[in-house]
Amino acid sequence: MKQAQAELSAAQQQLLATRALVLNTPLAQQPAVQHAMQVVKQAWISLQRTT
Repeated sequence: MKQAQAELSAAQQQLLATRALVLNTPLAQQPAVQHAMQVVKQAWISLQRTT
């Protein structure tokens, strides 16, 4: 039971940290979205090199 409570507490802290990171940040400027955009860009570049 204590293990589950500790995991819940850690998850809640992570949620608060993530919310603070993206608070009032436009969608296109959120870190996860920017990372996803870079991944797509790199995949597109790789595809262009193979065709």
